[in-house]
Amino acid sequence: MCSRSKGSPPLVTGLVLLPMVVGLVIGSTQVAGRLLTLVSPRVLMCGGFLVAAIGMFLLTLLQVDSGYLNVVMPAEVLLGLGMGTAFVPAMSMATRNVEDRDTGVASAMVNAVQQVGEAVGTALLNAIAAGTSAAYLAARGGGRNGRAAGGTRAAAGRPPISQDQPRQGTTRCRPRGGGR
Repeated sequence: MCSRSKGSPPLVTGLVLLPMVVGLVIGSTQVAGRLLTLVSPRVLMCGGFLVAAIGMFLLTLLQVDSGYLNVVMPAEVLLGLGMGTAFVPAMSMATRNVEDRDTGVASAMVNAVQQVGEAVGTALLNAIAAGTSAAYLAARGGGRNGRAAGGTRAAAGRPPISQDQPRQGTTRCRPRGGGR
């Protein structure tokens, strides 16, 4: 966000994401760690996901000119707190009825399944975003200079623009050396 739209250096962009990590640490060590023995894990998970959903809702209010302190940072803190609070009881429930000698294997399996789910979810969301963007650009005549970005001309049923054919309304430049 900051690197491209705001022109910030990568270090600043990394520091901007730090409140979510702090919220995650506090949610997992302080909130879930202390309440797990007092409250049902399901209650903690529901509460954590609710807090994270509020953070996601705040991110829907994000605009290019939105301020960091009034939109981005509160959303990141809530996301971190919610996810930290939800993931600890989830891991606890996943390994609860496992024998002591198999706890490491069960924990590794839960972690592996989470990572596969994250990879599949990311790929699916990217595919949906690319398809939606292609349809949006195709319906509006493409991107810069009337050309659609990333293969959306084909999605709109139009042939791709060849680089060696002049576009309509343009003239071909002469090669260097003055050839006519």
